[in-house]
Amino acid sequence: MFGRKRRVVDKEAGRISPFLIRRKQTGVCEAYQLSQLRIVLLGESGAGKSSAGNAILGREVFRVGGGTGRSLRGKGEVEGREVSVIDTPGWGPGGGASGGGEAGARRSLSLCPWGPHAFLLAVPVAWSLFSEPQRREAQDHLELFGDGVWRHTILLFTKADRLGDAPVQQQVERRGRDLQRLAEACGGRCHALSSRATPAQARQVTQLLEKIERMVVANDGWHYKPQTPPLGEWEGEGEGGPQRRVSEGEEALRLRLEEKEREVEEARRSYKLKTQEQEEEQRNREEEYKLIFEEQQRNKEEEYKLIFEEQQRNKEEELKLTFEEQQRNREEELKLTFEEQQRNKEEEYKLIFEEQQRNRKRSTN
Repeated sequence: MFGRKRRVVDKEAGRISPFLIRRKQTGVCEAYQLSQLRIVLLGESGAGKSSAGNAILGREVFRVGGGTGRSLRGKGEVEGREVSVIDTPGWGPGGGASGGGEAGARRSLSLCPWGPHAFLLAVPVAWSLFSEPQRREAQDHLELFGDGVWRHTILLFTKADRLGDAPVQQQVERRGRDLQRLAEACGGRCHALSSRATPAQARQVTQLLEKIERMVVANDGWHYKPQTPPLGEWEGEGEGGPQRRVSEGEEALRLRLEEKEREVEEARRSYKLKTQEQEEEQRNREEEYKLIFEEQQRNKEEEYKLIFEEQQRNKEEELKLTFEEQQRNREEELKLTFEEQQRNKEEEYKLIFEEQQRNRKRSTN
């Protein structure tokens, strides 16, 4: 399985990721779409991470209420993308036992070994003020994931049902300087998401996924790449959980698995591109057939029209000749009848006259 030499796709400065699928050009800029999206939800306990995960996936995957005890993964297809969402335990009061510290961060990343495309830092709209301790705690937890995590982070306002059409930027400004600093660390990327399943929530999810894709494009198409722990580093599920050292063999196996997963992703991307090309070719063929059919129909209709007009002219000419013939025959018949009547009348008048003449002669004698 691992005997052949394989091409490794690594992130290089200025290099566009091959996992981006270019959409058709829209407006003046080009849009991209990822066949897969991996999202990690982070935030304090009770921040609405599980509800946000259910909203993104469009179904009930994570249990809402009672706190999340350990990192869980949910998967589903959302608008043509294969989306994986990692729901993590919250920090602060009520947070899960395994959610804190580096072990909790490592646990969440172990559920998406390729690395997530986006970290969503959940902040409920209902919180009227975001304090400095909350900001420091959020920064400390995100920085456990290593350098560059902020380039892949979006500030997500959860439970935003009552927000209405108010701009998200107003929510940042109203909650104090500490939240503004957190938003600046995220590059100003903010989004609001309702907790109720409504058409507005569906639009918000669509806009969120598009915002994540734009963020990935801004990162040259690359997801967040987890930093590999050095060989010999201790890893474990929690402070009291089982611990062991990462051996060189395990590290090599992990790298090979990541390489295999990248190859699978690239194969999926190539297949999707090929499918899109085939669909485009099929549409072009259908359009060509449609034009040919319409041309044939127009030619046939024109031919039928000419034949019909020719038949009409012939019929009219025939009727005209028939009518003229009938008129001549009738006129001839009337003429003969009239002449016969005239002759009869003249003959009758002649006989009457002769009779009168004879009678007159007899009377004179």
